[in-house]
Amino acid sequence: MWEDSSYCWVVTCKHHIYHIPRNLIYRHKIPLAEADAVTSRPPINGPFRARCDMCGKEYLYKPSEVLRAEKELPEGFIAHPAFREEEGSKPDTQQSRLDLSLLIKGQLLSQEEDLHAQGCARAEKETEEKKAVRDQIGDQVKQRIQ
Repeated sequence: MWEDSSYCWVVTCKHHIYHIPRNLIYRHKIPLAEADAVTSRPPINGPFRARCDMCGKEYLYKPSEVLRAEKELPEGFIAHPAFREEEGSKPDTQQSRLDLSLLIKGQLLSQEEDLHAQGCARAEKETEEKKAVRDQIGDQVKQRIQ
């Protein structure tokens, strides 16, 4: 009966290349926390990371990607930190926000370094081209003088 069903909060693993050969239709669900059939999703204030229990890859997920699924939780299952509620505390999403912030800053710094390197390479190329044109003009001036 439906009362005996086990529910949990899950996200779908984004490492499709690993999971598709094993089953083309089914998308692997990563269990995050125990749920029941009627309660709404716990409040999650921002993106969080989740590691797949099957392929081991870790991805960033939005709260809107969390789904309820009828799935038996494995023995010894420990809920994801964003879904754990200790006495008198709320789920810990601060670390997820920090991870996202650092990830964005790292990507921006990397892009800035790439742009700087491209700019330096372009400047060197333009300097070489200008030097070649100057040498060519100097040669033409020398030929006219002679």
